[in-house]
Amino acid sequence: MKSVIQGMLIHSISIYSWPISLLKEIETWCRNFVWSGDCSKRKLVTVSWSKICRPLEEGGLGLRSLTKLNEAANLQLGWELGNSGLSCLEVKYSEV
Repeated sequence: MKSVIQGMLIHSISIYSWPISLLKEIETWCRNFVWSGDCSKRKLVTVSWSKICRPLEEGGLGLRSLTKLNEAANLQLGWELGNSGLSCLEVKYSEV
C-alpha cells in the first residue's frame, strides 16, 4: 500500500490540491485495507491511525497521512510561487 497507492497519490497531490473530503475517504479505505484486508469492511482496531502513520523508527508502519501531505504540497507550491518573482496571472498565462 505504501509504495503503490501512496506513491501514485503523492505525485498527484504535488500537482493538484485535492478536496479534504476525498482524501479522508481514501484514508478510510486505506485504514480498512490495513486492518481487514478489504477496503469496504470495517474492523475494530487497537492502534490509532496516527500511530500507524509514524516512521518505522518510532514504531509505526511508515505510512503517510494524505491530508498532511496535501497541506504540505500546497504550502510548498505557495512558497515556490512566492519566491519565483512572478505574479499568479503571469504563471497562468505562461502555461497556456
